[in-house]
Amino acid sequence: MLDHVSIFSKSGVVLCQLANAIKPGVCRKPSTMAAPFKQMENIEAYVRACAALGVPSQDLFVTVDLVEGKNLPAVVRNLHSLGRVAQSTAGFTRPSLG
Repeated sequence: MLDHVSIFSKSGVVLCQLANAIKPGVCRKPSTMAAPFKQMENIEAYVRACAALGVPSQDLFVTVDLVEGKNLPAVVRNLHSLGRVAQSTAGFTRPSLG
């Protein structure tokens, strides 16, 4: 089961859904294809959505940080920063992080 969670989380689908939960439509609809290039496109779309939401550039990460596990602390920093941004987003009333 852990392998499925790991593969799914690296697909970028959940990240795109997260961004869209903060501001609907900020991230394009993610592809559910298992092709690595599609998964990388999803992650890139998420990072662009974070920038559009106001996440500072120093808190963004590059796709390989997540896909290859090169810099997971950067991914975690991004999620915390997104949590802070979400709290200041008008109309966002869901649970917060950061």
